[in-house]
Amino acid sequence: SDAIRLYTKGIEDNPVGPIAHVLYANRAMCNLKLSKWEEAEKDCTKALDLDRSYTKAYFRRAQARRNNGLLRDARKDLEAVLAFTPNDTETISELRAITLQIREKEKSSEVKPKK
Repeated sequence: SDAIRLYTKGIEDNPVGPIAHVLYANRAMCNLKLSKWEEAEKDCTKALDLDRSYTKAYFRRAQARRNNGLLRDARKDLEAVLAFTPNDTETISELRAITLQIREKEKSSEVKPKK
């Protein structure tokens, strides 16, 4: 998309500049909308390499990881968001949903005892 191309150009022009982390996270959001989970995760990781406190990158990476089935990693990212912004209701809601998903997955993979 045009947005991805423009964010990529901005990153190429100044890959470690003062807004590079925002460009990576915004490109990740575009990739999320296109269901490109791995690309979104990589961009968020790069954004976090540049700014460890950028909560949007943690949240978006959690979305990418959740959609890619990496539920525990997604939960860790959401916990990181809450470490910076403890009352973020969207993150709290997402964390509850992922925790429930993890529990359901664990339940379904338990071996049933024979009678």
